[in-house]
Amino acid sequence: MAAGAPAWGIVVPHPARRDRKMVKPLEPKIQDPKETQTRLKNLLQSVLAAALGVQSNKNRERDFKEGNPGAFIIAGVLFTAVFVASVLVVVQLVLNG
Repeated sequence: MAAGAPAWGIVVPHPARRDRKMVKPLEPKIQDPKETQTRLKNLLQSVLAAALGVQSNKNRERDFKEGNPGAFIIAGVLFTAVFVASVLVVVQLVLNG
C-alpha cells in the first residue's frame, strides 16, 4: 500500500501540494427573524394561491427557484386536511341544524 493511503484505498493528497483544494467548513446560518417570517408568508400565500388556482407566474418562478419542495408538500397536505375537515364540519352543522 502506498504511503499516505488509508486502509480503504483512498489517496489523501499531501498538504504541501499546490493543487490541493482547501474546503471551508460549513458554518451554521443564523437566520433573521424577518427573513423567516417572509418565507413563511410566501409559503402560505403560495399554498393558498395554488389551492385556488390563481398563482402568478412571478411567484411560481420564485417558489421553484428559492422554495423547499418538502415545505410545500407538507403545507399542501396540511391545507388539504384542514379544508376537508372544515367542509365536513359545515356539512354536519347543516344536516343537524
